[in-house]
Amino acid sequence: MTTKFPILKQVFFLVLLLSIISTACNSKKSEPAEETTSTATEEANTTETETPPTSAEATATVEAVGGLPARFIDEDQLAAKLISISEDIEKQNLDYSRANGTDCSGIYHKIKDRIQQEFPPLGNADKYHFPQFDPDRDARQIARWYHKNGNLKLVKDGNADIGLVRPGTIVFFGQNNKSYSSEQINIDYLTDPSTGIYHIATVTALEKDDAGNTIKYTMMHGRRPGKPAGRTTSNFSSPSSPKTNARHKKFPFGNAGQQLVAIAYLETLKDGADATTATAPTEAATGETSTEQTEEVTVETTTIEVEPATQEPSKPTRIAPVGGLPARNIDEERLSVVLDLIAQDLESQKLAYVSSLGQDCSGIYHKIKDLVQRNFKEFGNSEKYHYPDFGTDRNSRQIAHWYHENGNLKIIPDAKPIANNIRPGTVMFYGRSAEKYNNVNIDMLTNPGKFVHDGTKGKIMHIAVVTKVEKDDAGNVTRYTIMH
Repeated sequence: MTTKFPILKQVFFLVLLLSIISTACNSKKSEPAEETTSTATEEANTTETETPPTSAEATATVEAVGGLPARFIDEDQLAAKLISISEDIEKQNLDYSRANGTDCSGIYHKIKDRIQQEFPPLGNADKYHFPQFDPDRDARQIARWYHKNGNLKLVKDGNADIGLVRPGTIVFFGQNNKSYSSEQINIDYLTDPSTGIYHIATVTALEKDDAGNTIKYTMMHGRRPGKPAGRTTSNFSSPSSPKTNARHKKFPFGNAGQQLVAIAYLETLKDGADATTATAPTEAATGETSTEQTEEVTVETTTIEVEPATQEPSKPTRIAPVGGLPARNIDEERLSVVLDLIAQDLESQKLAYVSSLGQDCSGIYHKIKDLVQRNFKEFGNSEKYHYPDFGTDRNSRQIAHWYHENGNLKIIPDAKPIANNIRPGTVMFYGRSAEKYNNVNIDMLTNPGKFVHDGTKGKIMHIAVVTKVEKDDAGNVTRYTIMH
């Protein structure tokens, strides 16, 4: 919801600008690929609450086998969510672009991030971990991460291993028209940029024969330049099509002219995590709480259509660095419009405050952060900007600590003198209800390493994003509107 705050009524807060941190990304070769036929197909108070276990979590649903770990999720529910996410991405018509994070590995990361937000069992950072966009940017780095974490099966024969492919399987393919020998199917060869993995996709659905054998699968991926991200099918046997049949014979269950060389499950259990009993983390467990009754809500995270969303900012607002906040050079007026439209879209979904669904205060921050990257082109440039990650920076204390570590956090003992530093896209952090603080520092506010409130540390309790500000005739900020 959006809330208006008069400046003079603030008790305590912190301020940081949302997306002013630039980061240099390593230059990597893009991973284009051919493809086969497309398929149709959070306000918080202080009452501690607990969220019951989710229905999509149970005992092992898939036993461990040859390099792949056991799974503890409802695969039908996972498949439904993957299809929904794929449909949403397809609507965006994302062309293949490494700079925009919409190449094949970029689309993998978008799916991986969305599934953590929208599929509660896999959003539990105490149980599951995933490759990160930085440093695991390309398909080879992602494959090596899965291998290092015990979740990668090298595939020497696609026909022999197709039974291991399931919804949420990550499939890795070799270079175009290159046949790999059994000796070449090893992790070092496959993660060498000159010889190895060239493409990555996420399996969303399987097609089986009457005997229950998989005959082909549908995968979601960044396809190739000139083709928007979308779903296509694997190679498959087709007696009626000699070309399709020949391709499948050469590269069984591959991606057109690319051999299937490795598979992993999207999710990876952390060492020591008990998948059968642990549940998705709640803000109550981390110190951010709610008195609202939790309920199941369907979340649709869509692209906000703002014309002209694809153009560069037309009226840059140059803001000099101040106290802990970096310089800024963006069109703030347009950013405010985009943020306000994102807020309206989220409000229309009537999202109850449910931590396990990513709808608590920090979850809404992450939704806004992700949506603004899609709808405000400047902030979608992954070569210039980076952001806290939902998987590792889940609660407001972790988010604040991330900004501090990246030189983008101003700690404020008194709100009045800094009112004019509050701008659209400022992220606000608030302390615990009715508490005032002296000698404020980052350790007291975030409790690094634990990121929970233990009585003396971890004082941050709430987070929100400023969508617009109001000023008096002299140009001084009198109040601001926040989405949270």
